[in-house]
Amino acid sequence: MVEYQPPDRVVVTVGASFRSEPLLAATERVAKLLEKDGPSLSKVGLPEDLSERLRRLGADVGGAVKDKALAKNDTPLQMGELAETMAKGRAWLVELREIAVLNLSLDMPALEAVASVAPELAEGYARDLLTELRRRLRAAGELKPRLDDAGLKDAFVKRGQRIVKQLETALGTEDLKPENLPFKVRRLYTRKGQLFLLLKRTVRAGQHVFRGDPRKAALYHLRELESEGPKPGRA
Repeated sequence: MVEYQPPDRVVVTVGASFRSEPLLAATERVAKLLEKDGPSLSKVGLPEDLSERLRRLGADVGGAVKDKALAKNDTPLQMGELAETMAKGRAWLVELREIAVLNLSLDMPALEAVASVAPELAEGYARDLLTELRRRLRAAGELKPRLDDAGLKDAFVKRGQRIVKQLETALGTEDLKPENLPFKVRRLYTRKGQLFLLLKRTVRAGQHVFRGDPRKAALYHLRELESEGPKPGRA
């Protein structure tokens, strides 16, 4: 199987979105799980040397941020809170989907307009999440008269709008351009992006393979990197 390789600018932007410390903590925890579970995950297409790959990338990132000057560039200044903002965005989309599913049963056009399929599984590319939030906010505005009594209040819509503004501020109008970054910074962001995407694929595989064992499947998460965001109904 040939793995899809995102464009360099996407990998670099993903890497710039997450701080090294929680990324490395997640890497070590997941790599330990793979010492026992690796053969099971290889049956769904993951490489047999997955644990070693994760640790190699983790060692590369960990070594790089020992450089104090490079550590200061772990995330660009305007993207320092991006991971937390993305978590809030995913939580908002999940809450919107739940409101819609509870109250728009069998109205498939409305459900398709307002309900994201699986935002809680979204990759770490913030611009895709921003596009999704804008689309669902428009639909939420159109369906608000029908769902106002079910939880789709002005405060909920405004919370989504704030998240969009925060993402827009953090991301600007363009992705980071790899060619404009200092070589060491570009390499750090690239390695972090590769590590995040490999971790994401690993935890998805673990959740799939062990879906019959909820306790085991629950071990495959990235909560170090992807907090659950605010509780429903809270900003």
